[in-house]
Amino acid sequence: MLTTLMKTYLTYLLVDYQDKIKLEIMNNKNKEALKSAWLTQTFSKSMPERKEIIVDSGYVTTHYSGPEGYSEYSTLQRENAENYAREELLKDKYKDYKLIIIK
Repeated sequence: MLTTLMKTYLTYLLVDYQDKIKLEIMNNKNKEALKSAWLTQTFSKSMPERKEIIVDSGYVTTHYSGPEGYSEYSTLQRENAENYAREELLKDKYKDYKLIIIK
């Protein structure tokens, strides 16, 4: 024979369990909606291109962002950083890049 207190406690556990299940279902729906929105978004082809070779504290960073994606490469050149960056600009691949020297 269950006491009133035990019945109340069991009812509370059942309601709490049902709420947790509802919350889990809602979270899964939100996750699926976010994943779907992320995977179906379109990236505008009008996104401006950014092509830069940045020299800062001995590091040379080659940065590209635009409609085709994003790319960044960094290398430590120490004292030769500016010379290395200028040599990179002479290559056909980097002829459109802008040189930025941070002192």
